[in-house]
Amino acid sequence: MQDLISIIVPVYNASNTVEKTIQSILKQSYTHFEVIVIDDCSSDNSFEILEALEKIDKRIILYKNEKNLGVSQTRNYGISKAKGEFIAFLDSDDEWRENKLELQLQYIKKQQADLCYTAYEMVGEKDSLGVYCSVPAQVTYKELLKENSILCSSVLVRKSRLKEMPFNSEFFHEDFVLWLELLKEGCKAVGFQESLVRYQKGGRSADKLQASKNRWIIYRKCEQLGRLGAVYYFFHYMINGIKKYYVKTNSSKEIST
Repeated sequence: MQDLISIIVPVYNASNTVEKTIQSILKQSYTHFEVIVIDDCSSDNSFEILEALEKIDKRIILYKNEKNLGVSQTRNYGISKAKGEFIAFLDSDDEWRENKLELQLQYIKKQQADLCYTAYEMVGEKDSLGVYCSVPAQVTYKELLKENSILCSSVLVRKSRLKEMPFNSEFFHEDFVLWLELLKEGCKAVGFQESLVRYQKGGRSADKLQASKNRWIIYRKCEQLGRLGAVYYFFHYMINGIKKYYVKTNSSKEIST
């Protein structure tokens, strides 16, 4: 019997991208999944687009928040509705390769891991940028503190690992905080080296100054690192950020789509 995968897609004012996002799910070579889509009180016509998509595929299950909850609580609501043994996340402006779920499910079982993340392609406005972003074969808690190599839209995780560890809305980079918590609890996280996700650069993390402030807050308030420890990991975070967003962007060749 095939494993059911629950795919959670939070949506907020994504009318320009959400149909492509959902279609990239429906085109998956692995077909035993449910798509839990939650509209977080969009003010554009995102919900109408989602309603039309729900009518054409019974695997799509559409919800709408009564009030705007933010991405953390919206994902947590999706997790509470999930029936699958595995959970995948996809943001409403990102897309998957057609064999993403199939390859990743095989790999997480082969590695006997709890969480699997993948390499990805970072694209800019109107697909003007195509940069391959590699990931480590495996990551530990201390390594993740230096660089968040786990892209949320690339994650496949065993649902059993998320029962008592939802996304924490207190911190801006709620996905990073969750991965840290899972690794501290002994979760085995492995990286699949092939690029299986098209990640839309920008969004909430586009402001690098604010992102840096948020990272410092996580080190000090969430992980409760001492000042010297926080400075140590923040230094590595800054260096890795420069390599990822500037060196790679300027030197890598475009990836064909």
